[in-house]
Amino acid sequence: MEICGGQTHNIVRSGIDRILPDSIRLVHGPGCPVCVTPVELIDRAVAVAARPEVIFCSFGDMIRVPMPPLTEERRRDLTRIVGRRIEEAKVAVRNVRRDLNHDLKELKDEKLISEDDFQRGEKQLQEVTDKYISQIEEIGRAKDAEIMEV
Repeated sequence: MEICGGQTHNIVRSGIDRILPDSIRLVHGPGCPVCVTPVELIDRAVAVAARPEVIFCSFGDMIRVPMPPLTEERRRDLTRIVGRRIEEAKVAVRNVRRDLNHDLKELKDEKLISEDDFQRGEKQLQEVTDKYISQIEEIGRAKDAEIMEV
């Protein structure tokens, strides 16, 4: 099992190395995301950290960069982006409905299902579509509210 060399201390301190079966051998880095981070990415991170308005914190393989508060204009831009993504998700759901409706029609035309089964299938498919569209819209409203929160 490959682990980050920086995690060795925690593994030994907690005794995990003593309870592992003999068939598992710990191989210490390099190999984790931190150990193999490309120099270019490190250089970009250093450039961001050098900006006076940025507080740069590293948590292993995760970097948190607190940003200054968003302006109202930027918040509105972000809500427009969310709106586009929400619409794309709704189109994807409708495309699935369209494909499944087509499959249902083929089954009906080939007399593999009855007209009643076809109608029931269409109704159920529409109900599921409506459910997912509603969930997507709710996610969009919640995200918009979160973005606009000051």
